[in-house]
Amino acid sequence: MIAKAEDPKKPKLLIMDNTPLSVLSNLPGALDWLFKPGCDVVIADMVLEEVRRERGEGADAMRAARAEFEAWFKRNRHRIQVAPTRIGRKYRQAMELWEKAGRPADLRPDEADLGEESVLAKVKITRELLLPDQTFLVLMDDRDGRDAVKLLRTNVDLMSTQTFVQWMAEDFDVKEAETAWVTLERILGDDLDPGPAEDPVYVRKFGS
Repeated sequence: MIAKAEDPKKPKLLIMDNTPLSVLSNLPGALDWLFKPGCDVVIADMVLEEVRRERGEGADAMRAARAEFEAWFKRNRHRIQVAPTRIGRKYRQAMELWEKAGRPADLRPDEADLGEESVLAKVKITRELLLPDQTFLVLMDDRDGRDAVKLLRTNVDLMSTQTFVQWMAEDFDVKEAETAWVTLERILGDDLDPGPAEDPVYVRKFGS
């Protein structure tokens, strides 16, 4: 069961890790599909940091995708909620100190997996603020993160990037989405996660 955009209380589309954003950035215009369900789009601050960061040597192939993301985010900043987190604030403070210290390579703050950690913490806080019948629509590929989401005591619908693309094609008649996954497989190869076989998963309707 996937929450419908026409429900009286629309779900929040919550980006739980940077992978969906990074993957969709490889197809011009695909990031706009995030607005198709009519949900509020929420991205945690550290997820935003991760999808934008430079990957170092051998990252030339990612530059076009990052440029696509930056252009999309700039155009749609007014439509996106960036959720501040404690981890995000600590990371930015650490980066400021690192910059002031002259950017020593061995002291660069470690941002690996912080996006997933911060947004899970944010969900645990946000669930207390939601009305009982409000729903999260969670877009997430990270397997450990998905397991953690299933334990949250709130209304959650969970899907992988592949299922989201399929959803766009089948329920929203997005023609480009019909062949999008095949194109992504050609671009990303083994780096593309096909998602769990049981996806989509209706995780929990809490209190029912």
